Formats: sequence, structure tokens, C-alpha cells
Amino acid sequence: ACPRYALSMYSLDRNLSLVEALALGGVVQGDDDAVDFTINADWSQVVYYKEKPSEDNSPQAKPTWSATTYCFKSAKYEECGERQNVQPPDPPLLKELRFGDDSN
Repeated sequence: ACPRYALSMYSLDRNLSLVEALALGGVVQGDDDAVDFTINADWSQVVYYKEKPSEDNSPQAKPTWSATTYCFKSAKYEECGERQNVQPPDPPLLKELRFGDDSN
């Protein structure tokens, strides 16, 4: 079985109705496929980390991580940046989904 993950965040609109502000999720499908998140202390940004398998098939090849940043604007989070070849959070927030990660 492949583990599933989800991060759902909500805000209140001007009428005090609940509005989905951000929904991220998917399936972790094995080694060299992991995810993690960080959330700023003031909740203004969420960073979504995704591990990608190496395109090099050699045994020494290591997976890389990308980070997509979402910024809170007008009651919703909008994508506001992306970086490649980053280090995932240490310690991991979702340690259960980092089983294939050698950095733990």
C-alpha cells in the first residue's frame, strides 16, 4: 500500500463562512518519493517539499528535493515561489513519509 498525505487549510471570509485556503495532497509511491511541509509561525507561508528520483540510474545517485512556496493573500494561499535542489526540513514534519530519505 502507498501512503496518502494531505494538508488542508481554511480561513474565514467576511461573512464568517469557512473557505478552503489551501489543499495539497497525493500518494507517496515508494523509495525516492517523499514529501514534507513547513508552515511559518505567522501562517503567512506554507512550503511544500517534494522529493524527486534521480534521473541518473547509478547506485550512487541521490534524489533531489524541490520546494514550492504558497503565500497567504486575500483569504487564500497562492503559489509565490519555487526552488530546486533544496534541503527538506530537518527534523521532518512528516517523518512517516520520509522512510526512503537517508537524511533522517
